[in-house]
Amino acid sequence: LLEYAYEVAEKENCSFITHSGDVFEGDFKGKRPDHIYQVRALGLEQLDYVIENYPKSDIPTYYIIGNHDATFIKTAGADIGKLLADRRQDLTYLGQDIGDIKLGRNIIRLRHGAGGSSYAKSYKLQKYCETLPINDMPTTILQGHYHYSGYFRNRDIDCINVPSLQGY
Repeated sequence: LLEYAYEVAEKENCSFITHSGDVFEGDFKGKRPDHIYQVRALGLEQLDYVIENYPKSDIPTYYIIGNHDATFIKTAGADIGKLLADRRQDLTYLGQDIGDIKLGRNIIRLRHGAGGSSYAKSYKLQKYCETLPINDMPTTILQGHYHYSGYFRNRDIDCINVPSLQGY
């Protein structure tokens, strides 16, 4: 799915691609006993796997890390998002959980949510928008983590829940 998304982006002449976190599966040893059977690479071996297999494109990709990626900070003391950007020049790391892309007067904010889903799919992103001070309001928010899609407008912000491309 990810390779197909890049093919479509290239066909449509996109200026850039975004990723709202969980680039890696994460390091869940000790927390999820079956996890070792659900991944192609264990621990920090995932870095080499992603370097080799994440789609390569002339279109720049901007990304943040999410909760799965952040497990490497706890288990290995490593910011895997920074390590990836150091080895793949086509990928630009914007930080953990939140990162902004400035395009003239527009700001696209990548955000990785937290916790489980709420009673309404828009609720967590809506509540986040309501906490933003007037001088820190992006024009668009692309929120990952929840694995579903949706769009609404709140406080003049285009709010988009970005679906997952993860297989089962």
